[in-house]
Amino acid sequence: MKKPSLLLRHEGGFTFVELVVVVAIAAILIGVGYSGFSGTLERQRCQAAIKRVQWLVKQAQMQSIEKNTSCAVVADSGTDRVRVFIDPEKDLTIGANDTLIESVNIAQEYKGVEIRNGCAFRFNNRGIPKGNLPRIAINNAEASWEDGNVTVSSVGRINVQMPEGWNY
Repeated sequence: MKKPSLLLRHEGGFTFVELVVVVAIAAILIGVGYSGFSGTLERQRCQAAIKRVQWLVKQAQMQSIEKNTSCAVVADSGTDRVRVFIDPEKDLTIGANDTLIESVNIAQEYKGVEIRNGCAFRFNNRGIPKGNLPRIAINNAEASWEDGNVTVSSVGRINVQMPEGWNY
């Protein structure tokens, strides 16, 4: 009886060497991909918090124009809370005659995000900030070098500044 030639023989499956090569390539790709995505969730939370604070400041500015009165924004770094309220007494504190528009706890809504530099300011009835030019700094609690700022210029323009590489 003749032996079948080597070319006609069929052996199914992969060799051990082929499997090791495939697993090694997959491990390299996963390692490179993970390093590119590490910190993405924290950056997204911080960006969302910065945009929320920007929206709150804009809301205060618009309410001051619409109601023709003073509207205050108080960002407290101790409690990580931003409060927007109508402030006819112009004292930057919530009193009996003040109307709270919105109060947001940044640390509760955006896990790991905190207000690093708080401030208190108000808009006059024309939407122009009064007092020192406001700057609210927001950062990730675990990575303090990554922070963004919400600032208001002397003419009432609200600016968002984020670290390089962040899209906005």
